[in-house]
Amino acid sequence: MGKETIIDKALELFSAKGYDGTSMEDIARAAGIKKASIYAHFPGKEHVFSAVLQRVVDEYEAWIQQATIMNEADDAPTKLRELFVGYVAYCYGNAKMEFWDRSYYYPPAFAEESLHLLTRTVEQRLIGRIADIIDRGIRDGSIVAGKAFDMAQSFYFMMVGLAMSTKFYGADEIEAVAAACADVFLAGIRSVDRGRRTSPTADHNHERGEKE
Repeated sequence: MGKETIIDKALELFSAKGYDGTSMEDIARAAGIKKASIYAHFPGKEHVFSAVLQRVVDEYEAWIQQATIMNEADDAPTKLRELFVGYVAYCYGNAKMEFWDRSYYYPPAFAEESLHLLTRTVEQRLIGRIADIIDRGIRDGSIVAGKAFDMAQSFYFMMVGLAMSTKFYGADEIEAVAAACADVFLAGIRSVDRGRRTSPTADHNHERGEKE
């Protein structure tokens, strides 16, 4: 069993029991190794925790970077809708995000300040990427004129708020709930002149009306 397996099992335990509720013995038992073997890779439990956090953050930021790429043919409202629904789906039942949430609200004493600063930094980076998408929409006329950062911040907190509430929904419900929330938000910032062309919901309802 190598370093990555130790991180895998520590992630599961930290997510379920928290840092203080997890011992090195617990991690060793879950990994199927002796406790002494962990020390060949990590000097102590705090180093295991830091390795888990780093993996979680790296994977999260890689996902965000991919999800916020704007291609030439993309329009901002559609990209925002896809991001909202995709983000909620990414968080749903994700042990990594459960670990991050739990660690943020109940951090180990040694990591409290740095963890909160890291989380805030990552948060601001994501809001900035959302603002870039909105700014593009403002410039091309698909989103009403306004302060892109303020819109992005509102979008972010609405998206994260739902993502943190996914445990209240079944797997077959969450996508529809996320899409509905995104559509309500986008209805408030979408340009009226281009609203029908850029709204997936509007296009769907228009097609349905023609069939009827």
